[in-house]
Amino acid sequence: MTSPGRAGAQLVQEAARVLVVRADDLGDNIMASGFPSAVARSIPGECGFIGPSAALSIMDVSGLAFVAGVDCRPHRRVDVITAGRRLRAEVNRFEPDVVLLPRFDFEREALGLALLGPRPPRTITWARSATPKRQRRDWWLSLLPGPRLPAAGAPLHEFGRLQHFAHYVGIDPNEIGPALAVPPVIVPELADVSGLLVAVAVGAASGRRRWPLERYAEVIEALGDYGCTLVLLGSPDEGEQGRILRARLPGATPVVDLIGRIPMPETAAVIDRCALFLGNDSGLGHIAAALGTPAVIVACHPVGASVDHVNAPERYQPVGGQSVVIRPASPGSALCEAGCVSVDDACCIRQVPVVDVLQACRSLMASPGPVVEHGR
Repeated sequence: MTSPGRAGAQLVQEAARVLVVRADDLGDNIMASGFPSAVARSIPGECGFIGPSAALSIMDVSGLAFVAGVDCRPHRRVDVITAGRRLRAEVNRFEPDVVLLPRFDFEREALGLALLGPRPPRTITWARSATPKRQRRDWWLSLLPGPRLPAAGAPLHEFGRLQHFAHYVGIDPNEIGPALAVPPVIVPELADVSGLLVAVAVGAASGRRRWPLERYAEVIEALGDYGCTLVLLGSPDEGEQGRILRARLPGATPVVDLIGRIPMPETAAVIDRCALFLGNDSGLGHIAAALGTPAVIVACHPVGASVDHVNAPERYQPVGGQSVVIRPASPGSALCEAGCVSVDDACCIRQVPVVDVLQACRSLMASPGPVVEHGR
């Protein structure tokens, strides 16, 4: 009898078209950005990829026969239906024989609408029992034909799990790593700026992941003796946070505010040019780490809280050679021990002291080599 792992590798090798789908968060896709091209290099058939538009704009998509940007973060039932229809349209356009869902805890119900049909493709993903949440929300995976990778024995970190999945489908795990394509662009606002640049991103997808702006201001003011220029980065809806931060800084602080003013490729190019990235747990922090820019990430998930949480550094610390995650020393309440799922205001993250973040920034700016540290 053929083992499930061997069956997965055989399916991939014999398929005329293999489609990788990761229509989820930006940061998770940055960690997995090298996976689709690694699949394309390793199989005789054609390989396609569906992912969020922001990640696609800076990913290395060389060797892929098909790419499609679909953003799949539904908040309402109607969003689920809309995203599902878009995903289905792109899946049908490529007509894959095999679909790979490498995300360990993929929970986008819209994907079920995309793949379920009269003749669903063979789908390789994790077993339903991968996490308790999957058991509750991803029941539809059992309706798709194809082998399943057991959760038992999988590494804790999502990147390790990605490599584990790659091995399961016959791809060399050592070929997996972030693979970004940063364009050689010139940002006009920085054309005449010389000296050190420090990128600062004070936004995040939820309020619990945002370190207080006044503490960012303290760190930035203390870094003034480096003579660096601050570059504020973020999405258009974070513009007010940028204005508040600028108002808290000393008047002589050189600042270039690019929040919401440049697209993702230019944002990545700016981060690549910087001597340091400072920000919350967000997609931009993953980009910095993947590019090798020294990064200090302020995380909300406290030491001692559940490691199987969407904000846990043990699962989602950025992959890169020079990154430090600073996190709360302990949960602020019994609720926080589970990871503050129902809390959207800054809670545990307020415990992170300025001195720890400042020390990490100074250490990385003085460090000549790679530094990778989990939360303190």
